[in-house]
Amino acid sequence: MKRTKKIIFYTIIGLSVLGIPVFAFPGRQHEILRIDVVFEGGRWSEKTPLVADACARLFKSGTQKLSAFELDDAIDFLGGTIKATAFYDSFTVSLYTLTKNLEASLVLLKVCLEEIVFPEHELDIHRDNALS
Repeated sequence: MKRTKKIIFYTIIGLSVLGIPVFAFPGRQHEILRIDVVFEGGRWSEKTPLVADACARLFKSGTQKLSAFELDDAIDFLGGTIKATAFYDSFTVSLYTLTKNLEASLVLLKVCLEEIVFPEHELDIHRDNALS
């Protein structure tokens, strides 16, 4: 007889990032947690080669109000990190944070998602590094 596990998840009522519902998987309580925001897209859907990868690498290059340094400093202060990854069929933004700082970290994640900018000097640095 084959045993299968049913995956249970909960929708956190009223919590969404840019209108995307947030789901939680029940488990043990830990001091650290990870939240992934997964978008359709990635390398297979890009019209120009390496755009998805460049977006992932430049994801924390700054927002309308915060420089890359200020953004990294704010995330570090909360004991967390935000990283973006371009896969073949998706683009994922991951937030790692201390459970006690979840609310403030989600605010920073939302700022990153809504107000991201790619400053010209950051694009130049990325282009130069990619070509060398």
